Amino acid sequence: MNLVDFLEARITEQEASLQGRNFVGGHDVDTVVSDDMAVPPSLTEAMLAECAQKRGILADWEVVAEAEGITDPADAEGTVAVARRSMLIILAAGYKDHPDYQDEWALCGDDERLP
Repeated sequence: MNLVDFLEARITEQEASLQGRNFVGGHDVDTVVSDDMAVPPSLTEAMLAECAQKRGILADWEVVAEAEGITDPADAEGTVAVARRSMLIILAAGYKDHPDYQDEWALCGDDERLP
């Protein structure tokens, strides 16, 4: 699994968990005693919008990668390609506790690795 595949899978999971549900502290609202603790719809909408923005970043990467013949972000070379790969690495950092996360995606300063 490359970085783009990883991000697409995480975004899909996030969208699926958000659609039509309210969450509180990692629990489905059905398991919460008080509705006062439910996440407001505006926050759910904002989180879904964030997923769409992440998908936009991935789409931009895929257009440029195809034009430059890059099939895996790890193969990116040159200033612009490396900068775009860094954006993907920043997105992946939010999922670093996921079992499919790969250590080579760590941010500079995370584990002293460079992107």
